[in-house]
Amino acid sequence: MVEPLFKPVPVPAGADGRITIPFGWCQRLPWATGDETLLVWLLMLVPGRFRLLSDPEVQQDPALNEIRSVLVDGPTLAAIPATTFDPSGKAALVGRLIPTSLSPGASWRLIVPKQGMGRRERNEYVLMFSLGYLELWFAETYAEALTAPLDAVI
Repeated sequence: MVEPLFKPVPVPAGADGRITIPFGWCQRLPWATGDETLLVWLLMLVPGRFRLLSDPEVQQDPALNEIRSVLVDGPTLAAIPATTFDPSGKAALVGRLIPTSLSPGASWRLIVPKQGMGRRERNEYVLMFSLGYLELWFAETYAEALTAPLDAVI
């Protein structure tokens, strides 16, 4: 019998927000190497669904690098009137790219920061790969996605 090694897997987060990523899963991430803690980013598609990205991946994407620059270097002053605003969705992009850390060991440990996690009482997540990227989902978001009729998504 074949054992599916990369099926969606439920993972709990500790009180400190730390989750363990199976070692074999991190081996599928070409940038998850070495013995030092890495700066990584969680990119929120919708509340409850996040894609794990390396810092170089974020820097290489022009749209994400612009957001990263605001988060890392701070905003630049623009010569615009004080009454001019970005659309709310665009202004909130800084909340969709969340910095965190990934630490190596016998398995890799990801810190799930409180930012972007909402007011959740449960610390249950689902890890899965989508389009080659490792994603972290709230367990309830994943369960809700499974309620879509199969013929609507295939």
